[in-house]
Amino acid sequence: MNRVAEPKKRSRFIAEAVRQKIEQKEKEEMEKLLVEGYQAAAKESLATTEEFEIADLEGWDDYQKRNRKAAQKFKNKNRPDPDTGQASTHQAYR
Repeated sequence: MNRVAEPKKRSRFIAEAVRQKIEQKEKEEMEKLLVEGYQAAAKESLATTEEFEIADLEGWDDYQKRNRKAAQKFKNKNRPDPDTGQASTHQAYR
């Protein structure tokens, strides 16, 4: 200890070392609690997701069909007219 702290500064050196050790322990404990909390929240979130899975998938086939139709209309809308070569906006909604 004499190598790192002068004789008159030993008390301050020891107090600082103890303070740093306490802060380190508190930080480790907080990190442990955070990990436990995140893991618990993840389990709860997964359980909620599984609970509502059926409701989430309800009507999914209809939704996909509507979106396919809308995408096809958009594609046709932007396709050039074979006669004029220009995009026809009014034909897509017929």
